[in-house]
Amino acid sequence: PPGWELYDLAKDPHETKNLYHDPSSAGLVKKLKGQLAATRKRVGDDGSHFPEVEKVVQEFWDYDEVDQAKAKLISHAYLKRRKAELAAGKRNTPTVKGHVEKNPPWEK
Repeated sequence: PPGWELYDLAKDPHETKNLYHDPSSAGLVKKLKGQLAATRKRVGDDGSHFPEVEKVVQEFWDYDEVDQAKAKLISHAYLKRRKAELAAGKRNTPTVKGHVEKNPPWEK
């Protein structure tokens, strides 16, 4: 699912503890997201080349509790769909593009 991750690779080389929500990392998170936004602007990355991706970036930029809940619903729906595909013997199927779920739970 869409979501931010931040790891201390010196202390956690296997990326097992996401520090994004750790209050002690709040300043660093803000700084890094600011640098990312500035870099995107500097290099002309306005998202126009991949508008569907840009929509997700903007929608989940803040990644607040509502965004996190929606991301979990999307992830669970994907897992359920993928398990059904695998059980049916389907391999190498498109996982997102072209898939339209009727009344997805994250749209409620």
